[in-house]
Amino acid sequence: MVDGNQLPLRFVKHKFDVHVYDTLTFYVEYNGDGFFSSQYRRVRSPSYVDSVPRERWPLAGYIGVDNWPGPAKLRWTSLDGEEHSAEIDFSRIFSDGLTLHQVPDDDLAAGIYPQGISTDPEIHLEVDDRTVRVYQRARISIRTERVPGNRYTRNRSDLFLVAEYHY
Repeated sequence: MVDGNQLPLRFVKHKFDVHVYDTLTFYVEYNGDGFFSSQYRRVRSPSYVDSVPRERWPLAGYIGVDNWPGPAKLRWTSLDGEEHSAEIDFSRIFSDGLTLHQVPDDDLAAGIYPQGISTDPEIHLEVDDRTVRVYQRARISIRTERVPGNRYTRNRSDLFLVAEYHY
């Protein structure tokens, strides 16, 4: 315990989103749902350089997912025309259940995490041609204002690369 917060922080639910770059076709199913990036099922996805940078990805829109409903099942065609399929097992990647963040223990907002459970972090799945990456981003409440005088900046949301696969 540090100032009323049980550490390290862990999570029991998460948010999910998919980002697709440089594929000729793409489909993913997760938690029984296949609507993620469905616009790329039959058309080429944009290149990363023409898209929103990772640091500015919007909040993950698929919320309240219990850990772990099964793997993410991917099917896609890379730019060279080769078809790929993969299953990304988040239960293995996040087996320790840790919420990743860069906030020093003494800068966590006092007593906001008494059970050591963070707010639901975001899991971002990125497919870029032949590379699949998994990122985690969590909003963590902090004591200090990142913008002095603005109480609404008492949080951090750092993006962490947690797994990368090449096909």
